[in-house]
Amino acid sequence: MKSEDTRNLFLAIALSVLVMAAWQYFYAGPLYQREHQAQTQANTPAPASGAAPSEAPGAPGASIPGTASPPGGPAPSVAGTVAEVLAASPRVAIDTPSIRGSIDVQGGKFDDIILKDYRETIDPKSQNIRLFSPPGAPDAYWAETGFVSTDASKTPNLDTVWTADRQTLTVEQPVTLTWDNGAGLTFKRVISVDDKYMFTIADSVVNSGAAPATVQPFGLILRHGRPNVAGYSVLHEGFVGVIAGGDAAHNRDIAESVLSGAAGPQRDIVLANAALALIAADKASNYFEAMNQAAESIDSGAARGKLVRLRLFVSGK
Repeated sequence: MKSEDTRNLFLAIALSVLVMAAWQYFYAGPLYQREHQAQTQANTPAPASGAAPSEAPGAPGASIPGTASPPGGPAPSVAGTVAEVLAASPRVAIDTPSIRGSIDVQGGKFDDIILKDYRETIDPKSQNIRLFSPPGAPDAYWAETGFVSTDASKTPNLDTVWTADRQTLTVEQPVTLTWDNGAGLTFKRVISVDDKYMFTIADSVVNSGAAPATVQPFGLILRHGRPNVAGYSVLHEGFVGVIAGGDAAHNRDIAESVLSGAAGPQRDIVLANAALALIAADKASNYFEAMNQAAESIDSGAARGKLVRLRLFVSGK
Protein backbone atom coordinates (compact mmCIF):
# COMPACT_ATOMS: atom_id res chain seq x y z
CA MET A 1 0.00 0.00 0.00
CA LYS A 2 1.34 3.45 -0.97
CA SER A 3 2.23 5.85 1.80
CA GLU A 4 -0.42 8.27 0.56
CA ASP A 5 -3.07 5.54 0.64
CA THR A 6 -1.97 4.58 4.13
CA ARG A 7 -2.30 8.17 5.24
CA ASN A 8 -5.78 8.42 3.76
CA LEU A 9 -6.82 5.15 5.43
CA PHE A 10 -5.73 6.27 8.89
CA LEU A 11 -7.25 9.68 8.28
CA ALA A 12 -10.59 8.07 7.39
CA ILE A 13 -10.47 5.90 10.54
CA ALA A 14 -9.65 8.87 12.74
CA LEU A 15 -12.41 10.96 11.18
CA SER A 16 -14.91 8.13 11.59
CA VAL A 17 -14.13 7.98 15.30
CA LEU A 18 -14.45 11.77 15.49
CA VAL A 19 -17.83 11.68 13.76
CA MET A 20 -19.18 9.02 16.13
CA ALA A 21 -17.89 10.86 19.17
CA ALA A 22 -19.33 14.17 17.97
CA TRP A 23 -22.66 12.51 17.14
CA GLN A 24 -22.87 11.04 20.65
CA TYR A 25 -21.76 14.22 22.42
CA PHE A 26 -23.70 16.86 20.47
CA TYR A 27 -26.80 14.97 19.31
CA ALA A 28 -27.50 11.49 20.69
CA GLY A 29 -26.53 12.27 24.28
CA PRO A 30 -28.61 15.47 24.65
CA LEU A 31 -31.50 13.88 22.74
CA TYR A 32 -31.53 10.90 25.11
CA GLN A 33 -31.46 13.20 28.13
CA ARG A 34 -34.40 15.25 26.82
CA GLU A 35 -36.46 12.17 25.95
CA HIS A 36 -35.64 10.47 29.26
CA GLN A 37 -36.61 13.58 31.21
CA ALA A 38 -39.85 13.97 29.23
CA GLN A 39 -40.74 10.32 29.74
CA THR A 40 -40.00 10.51 33.45
CA GLN A 41 -42.22 13.57 33.81
CA ALA A 42 -45.00 11.93 31.78
CA ASN A 43 -44.89 8.77 33.88
CA THR A 44 -44.95 10.63 37.22
CA PRO A 45 -48.54 11.40 38.26
CA ALA A 46 -49.15 14.72 39.98
CA PRO A 47 -49.72 14.36 43.76
CA ALA A 48 -53.28 14.57 44.92
CA SER A 49 -54.30 17.85 46.55
CA GLY A 50 -53.51 17.79 50.26
CA ALA A 51 -51.68 14.47 50.09
CA ALA A 52 -48.21 14.08 51.49
CA PRO A 53 -45.51 13.70 48.82
CA SER A 54 -44.64 10.22 50.00
CA GLU A 55 -48.23 9.10 49.38
CA ALA A 56 -48.36 10.19 45.76
CA PRO A 57 -48.70 7.40 43.18
CA GLY A 58 -45.37 6.77 41.54
CA ALA A 59 -43.39 8.14 44.46
CA PRO A 60 -40.45 6.03 45.63
CA GLY A 61 -41.72 3.17 47.72
CA ALA A 62 -45.38 3.83 46.86
CA SER A 63 -47.52 1.06 45.43
CA ILE A 64 -49.34 1.27 42.11
CA PRO A 65 -53.15 1.24 42.49
CA GLY A 66 -54.44 -2.29 42.42
CA THR A 67 -51.07 -3.90 43.00
CA ALA A 68 -49.28 -5.19 46.06
CA SER A 69 -45.79 -4.87 44.63
CA PRO A 70 -44.75 -2.11 42.21
CA PRO A 71 -43.52 -3.35 38.81
CA GLY A 72 -39.78 -3.16 38.55
CA GLY A 73 -39.40 -2.61 42.27
CA PRO A 74 -36.02 -3.17 43.91
CA ALA A 75 -34.85 -6.76 43.82
CA PRO A 76 -34.44 -8.39 47.21
CA SER A 77 -30.95 -8.85 48.56
CA VAL A 78 -29.21 -12.07 47.65
CA ALA A 79 -31.19 -14.82 49.35
CA GLY A 80 -29.32 -17.86 48.05
CA THR A 81 -27.89 -19.57 45.04
CA VAL A 82 -29.70 -19.70 41.72
CA ALA A 83 -30.83 -23.27 42.41
CA GLU A 84 -32.16 -22.35 45.86
CA VAL A 85 -34.10 -19.35 44.59
CA LEU A 86 -35.57 -21.31 41.67
CA ALA A 87 -36.75 -24.05 44.01
CA ALA A 88 -38.61 -21.56 46.21
CA SER A 89 -41.42 -20.80 43.71
CA PRO A 90 -43.70 -22.79 41.36
CA ARG A 91 -42.43 -22.89 37.79
CA VAL A 92 -43.20 -23.83 34.20
CA ALA A 93 -40.22 -25.49 32.52
CA ILE A 94 -38.85 -24.24 29.18
CA ASP A 95 -37.34 -26.79 26.82
CA THR A 96 -36.49 -25.97 23.18
CA PRO A 97 -33.61 -26.91 20.86
CA SER A 98 -31.84 -23.64 21.76
CA ILE A 99 -32.73 -22.81 25.35
CA ARG A 100 -33.78 -24.33 28.64
CA GLY A 101 -34.95 -22.82 31.89
CA SER A 102 -38.25 -21.90 33.49
CA ILE A 103 -40.89 -19.22 34.01
CA ASP A 104 -41.76 -18.15 37.55
CA VAL A 105 -45.51 -18.72 37.91
CA GLN A 106 -45.47 -16.34 40.88
CA GLY A 107 -45.40 -12.99 39.14
CA GLY A 108 -45.05 -14.51 35.65
CA LYS A 109 -41.38 -13.51 35.43
CA PHE A 110 -38.90 -14.72 32.81
CA ASP A 111 -35.92 -15.19 35.11
CA ASP A 112 -34.33 -18.52 34.22
CA ILE A 113 -32.91 -18.78 30.69
CA ILE A 114 -29.87 -20.86 29.71
CA LEU A 115 -28.44 -21.00 26.18
CA LYS A 116 -27.88 -24.60 25.13
CA ASP A 117 -25.51 -23.86 22.24
CA TYR A 118 -23.17 -21.43 24.00
CA ARG A 119 -20.67 -21.98 26.82
CA GLU A 120 -18.76 -19.69 29.12
CA THR A 121 -15.35 -20.67 27.72
CA ILE A 122 -13.96 -22.53 24.72
CA ASP A 123 -13.84 -25.68 26.84
CA PRO A 124 -16.72 -27.85 25.55
CA LYS A 125 -17.30 -29.06 29.11
CA SER A 126 -17.67 -25.59 30.57
CA GLN A 127 -21.01 -24.31 31.85
CA ASN A 128 -23.68 -23.18 29.40
CA ILE A 129 -24.20 -19.44 29.39
CA ARG A 130 -26.95 -18.32 31.75
CA LEU A 131 -28.78 -15.34 30.28
CA PHE A 132 -31.45 -14.70 32.94
CA SER A 133 -31.12 -15.24 36.70
CA PRO A 134 -33.92 -14.83 39.25
CA PRO A 135 -34.17 -11.88 41.66
CA GLY A 136 -32.73 -12.93 44.99
CA ALA A 137 -29.87 -14.81 43.33
CA PRO A 138 -26.43 -13.36 42.48
CA ASP A 139 -26.36 -11.19 39.33
CA ALA A 140 -30.15 -11.09 39.02
CA TYR A 141 -31.33 -10.45 35.46
CA TRP A 142 -34.93 -10.95 34.40
CA ALA A 143 -37.88 -9.73 32.32
CA GLU A 144 -41.40 -9.10 33.50
CA THR A 145 -44.63 -7.97 31.87
CA GLY A 146 -47.90 -7.05 33.49
CA PHE A 147 -50.67 -4.54 33.94
CA VAL A 148 -51.33 -1.40 35.94
CA SER A 149 -54.70 0.23 36.52
CA THR A 150 -55.69 3.87 36.77
CA ASP A 151 -59.09 3.12 38.30
CA ALA A 152 -58.03 0.91 41.25
CA SER A 153 -58.89 -2.32 39.44
CA LYS A 154 -56.98 -5.20 40.98
CA THR A 155 -54.26 -6.36 38.59
CA PRO A 156 -51.69 -9.16 38.80
CA ASN A 157 -48.42 -8.23 40.48
CA LEU A 158 -45.16 -9.86 41.54
CA ASP A 159 -46.95 -11.77 44.30
CA THR A 160 -49.67 -13.16 42.03
CA VAL A 161 -49.58 -16.92 41.47
CA TRP A 162 -50.86 -17.63 37.95
CA THR A 163 -52.51 -20.90 36.91
CA ALA A 164 -50.69 -22.71 34.07
CA ASP A 165 -52.40 -25.15 31.71
CA ARG A 166 -49.23 -27.26 31.31
CA GLN A 167 -45.93 -27.84 33.03
CA THR A 168 -43.50 -27.39 30.11
CA LEU A 169 -43.23 -24.77 27.36
CA THR A 170 -41.96 -26.23 24.08
CA VAL A 171 -41.86 -25.12 20.46
CA GLU A 172 -44.87 -27.31 19.72
CA GLN A 173 -46.86 -26.53 22.88
CA PRO A 174 -47.44 -22.97 24.14
CA VAL A 175 -48.38 -22.32 27.75
CA THR A 176 -51.39 -20.33 28.90
CA LEU A 177 -51.35 -18.54 32.26
CA THR A 178 -54.61 -17.28 33.76
CA TRP A 179 -55.55 -15.31 36.85
CA ASP A 180 -58.95 -14.13 38.13
CA ASN A 181 -58.90 -11.01 40.28
CA GLY A 182 -62.18 -11.97 41.97
CA ALA A 183 -63.87 -8.76 40.82
CA GLY A 184 -64.88 -9.65 37.29
CA LEU A 185 -61.51 -9.39 35.52
CA THR A 186 -59.78 -12.48 34.13
CA PHE A 187 -56.23 -12.02 32.88
CA LYS A 188 -54.88 -14.43 30.29
CA ARG A 189 -51.32 -14.74 28.99
CA VAL A 190 -50.40 -17.09 26.13
CA ILE A 191 -46.63 -17.71 25.90
CA SER A 192 -45.05 -19.36 22.86
CA VAL A 193 -41.46 -19.76 21.68
CA ASP A 194 -39.78 -20.68 18.40
CA ASP A 195 -36.88 -23.09 17.89
CA LYS A 196 -34.36 -20.26 18.37
CA TYR A 197 -34.81 -17.56 21.01
CA MET A 198 -37.97 -15.64 20.15
CA PHE A 199 -40.73 -15.56 22.76
CA THR A 200 -44.20 -14.30 21.88
CA ILE A 201 -46.47 -13.14 24.70
CA ALA A 202 -50.14 -12.47 23.94
CA ASP A 203 -51.99 -10.82 26.84
CA SER A 204 -55.73 -10.37 27.06
CA VAL A 205 -58.23 -9.28 29.71
CA VAL A 206 -61.87 -10.35 29.94
CA ASN A 207 -64.24 -8.16 31.96
CA SER A 208 -67.29 -10.12 33.12
CA GLY A 209 -68.22 -7.55 35.74
CA ALA A 210 -70.79 -4.77 35.52
CA ALA A 211 -68.35 -1.87 35.88
CA PRO A 212 -65.87 -0.80 33.20
CA ALA A 213 -62.17 -1.19 33.96
CA THR A 214 -59.08 0.48 32.55
CA VAL A 215 -55.77 -1.40 32.57
CA GLN A 216 -52.53 -0.67 30.77
CA PRO A 217 -49.69 -3.10 29.94
CA PHE A 218 -46.04 -2.63 30.81
CA GLY A 219 -42.83 -4.52 30.12
CA LEU A 220 -39.47 -4.34 31.89
CA ILE A 221 -36.04 -5.90 31.66
CA LEU A 222 -34.15 -5.51 34.93
CA ARG A 223 -30.59 -6.23 35.97
CA HIS A 224 -28.95 -5.95 39.39
CA GLY A 225 -25.25 -6.07 40.20
CA ARG A 226 -22.19 -5.17 38.20
CA PRO A 227 -20.49 -7.29 35.51
CA ASN A 228 -17.12 -8.84 36.26
CA VAL A 229 -14.62 -6.89 34.19
CA ALA A 230 -11.43 -8.09 35.88
CA GLY A 231 -8.69 -8.64 33.33
CA TYR A 232 -10.08 -6.39 30.61
CA SER A 233 -11.36 -2.88 30.13
CA VAL A 234 -14.83 -1.86 29.03
CA LEU A 235 -15.18 1.36 27.07
CA HIS A 236 -18.88 1.05 26.33
CA GLU A 237 -21.69 -1.49 26.70
CA GLY A 238 -24.95 -1.22 24.79
CA PHE A 239 -26.20 0.92 21.92
CA VAL A 240 -24.69 4.27 21.06
CA GLY A 241 -27.81 5.00 19.04
CA VAL A 242 -30.39 3.49 16.74
CA ILE A 243 -31.05 4.75 13.24
CA ALA A 244 -34.04 2.85 11.90
CA GLY A 245 -34.87 2.37 8.25
CA GLY A 246 -37.62 0.22 6.84
CA ASP A 247 -38.75 -1.46 3.64
CA ALA A 248 -37.69 -0.33 0.17
CA ALA A 249 -40.51 2.20 -0.14
CA HIS A 250 -39.78 3.73 3.27
CA ASN A 251 -36.04 3.97 2.56
CA ARG A 252 -36.80 5.57 -0.81
CA ASP A 253 -38.91 8.20 0.95
CA ILE A 254 -36.03 8.89 3.37
CA ALA A 255 -33.60 9.34 0.46
CA GLU A 256 -36.03 11.65 -1.36
CA SER A 257 -36.52 13.68 1.82
CA VAL A 258 -32.78 14.07 2.45
CA LEU A 259 -31.99 15.00 -1.14
CA SER A 260 -34.84 17.53 -1.07
CA GLY A 261 -33.09 19.35 1.78
CA ALA A 262 -35.02 18.10 4.81
CA ALA A 263 -33.15 18.51 8.10
CA GLY A 264 -32.81 15.77 10.67
CA PRO A 265 -30.63 12.86 11.80
CA GLN A 266 -30.84 11.13 8.40
CA ARG A 267 -29.32 14.20 6.72
CA ASP A 268 -26.61 14.39 9.39
CA ILE A 269 -25.59 10.79 8.77
CA VAL A 270 -25.57 11.28 4.98
CA LEU A 271 -23.41 14.38 5.33
CA ALA A 272 -20.98 12.62 7.68
CA ASN A 273 -20.54 9.63 5.37
CA ALA A 274 -20.29 11.79 2.27
CA ALA A 275 -17.66 13.96 3.95
CA LEU A 276 -15.49 10.93 4.76
CA ALA A 277 -15.81 9.73 1.16
CA LEU A 278 -14.76 13.14 -0.18
CA ILE A 279 -11.69 13.18 2.06
CA ALA A 280 -10.73 9.63 1.09
CA ALA A 281 -11.02 10.63 -2.57
CA ASP A 282 -8.83 13.74 -1.99
CA LYS A 283 -11.73 16.01 -2.94
CA ALA A 284 -11.46 17.94 0.33
CA SER A 285 -8.52 18.84 2.53
CA ASN A 286 -10.34 18.62 5.89
CA TYR A 287 -13.54 17.37 7.43
CA PHE A 288 -15.29 20.73 7.70
CA GLU A 289 -14.58 21.53 4.07
CA ALA A 290 -15.93 18.11 3.10
CA MET A 291 -19.09 18.64 5.16
CA ASN A 292 -19.68 21.99 3.46
CA GLN A 293 -19.21 20.41 0.04
CA ALA A 294 -21.67 17.64 0.87
CA ALA A 295 -24.23 20.12 2.21
CA GLU A 296 -23.83 22.34 -0.86
CA SER A 297 -24.38 19.34 -3.14
CA ILE A 298 -27.68 18.59 -1.44
CA ASP A 299 -28.92 22.14 -0.94
CA SER A 300 -28.13 23.18 -4.51
CA GLY A 301 -30.10 20.26 -5.93
CA ALA A 302 -27.01 18.75 -7.58
CA ALA A 303 -27.25 15.48 -5.63
CA ARG A 304 -30.94 15.12 -6.46
CA GLY A 305 -30.16 15.85 -10.09
CA LYS A 306 -27.66 12.96 -10.11
CA LEU A 307 -30.37 10.68 -8.72
CA VAL A 308 -32.83 11.75 -11.43
CA ARG A 309 -30.25 11.13 -14.18
CA LEU A 310 -29.44 7.75 -12.67
CA ARG A 311 -33.12 6.81 -12.75
CA LEU A 312 -33.38 7.82 -16.40
CA PHE A 313 -30.26 5.84 -17.26
CA VAL A 314 -31.51 2.71 -15.51
CA SER A 315 -34.93 2.97 -17.15
CA GLY A 316 -33.31 3.43 -20.59
CA LYS A 317 -34.81 6.84 -21.23
